[in-house]
Amino acid sequence: MSATDVGQFVALDPPQVITFVTGENMGHLEIANTSPTKNIAFKIRTTQPLCYVVKPNAGIIEAMGKIKAEINFVPNEAVKNAEQSKFQVQFAYTELKSTETDQLANLYSMLTKQQI
Repeated sequence: MSATDVGQFVALDPPQVITFVTGENMGHLEIANTSPTKNIAFKIRTTQPLCYVVKPNAGIIEAMGKIKAEINFVPNEAVKNAEQSKFQVQFAYTELKSTETDQLANLYSMLTKQQI
């Protein structure tokens, strides 16, 4: 099953641009699994890991479930062009349950790029 097959069952809110609240340096990303039968593993990555703390940055969303990730901006003078940061959400179908997040690293190591 390819990532595009899984993609039809994932909804992101906001879908394109994460807005940070002025003065709080915090934004949110909601990930919803719209599949009625399959669990989805997710991982959130950024081009500027020194500037952002994402919680949770990985996990499992059960069928028809959703999570809300909190993204905190941490100003870092060593990083240039932080405003051009990008985020990537990777996801794949999984048989794992939401309580089995300790097995995510093993799951991602077994998947091919086409499956993520």
